[in-house]
Amino acid sequence: MKEILILCAILACNSANAMDKIEIIRDIPNMSKDKIYTSTKQWIAQTFVSAQDVIQFDDKEAGTLIIKGNVDYPCSGNWSCTHHGLTNDAIDFTMKVDMKDQKMRITVDDIFLVL
Repeated sequence: MKEILILCAILACNSANAMDKIEIIRDIPNMSKDKIYTSTKQWIAQTFVSAQDVIQFDDKEAGTLIIKGNVDYPCSGNWSCTHHGLTNDAIDFTMKVDMKDQKMRITVDDIFLVL
């Protein structure tokens, strides 16, 4: 999951416009849908200040979570930072996680670099 957010940060570093969606499908051998769901909820709780605020849709039975959140994007040396006199920006995004036994699909869209 962390690699997905880092990828989003790299792709959005010089753009204030929305990006196209990013979709990643992962095989997770020997992990049930329930275990993937629980692990994803734990990641959300550890990554965001308030899991209740970022979770927009939660259907354990269907294996779907949708979150709207943002992550800090530390500015260092790119045009956006120096032009705006900023030291840190944030990246807003929507992430949908679809889970089934031994597999998950993560779709990230509505990606904006907030200046």
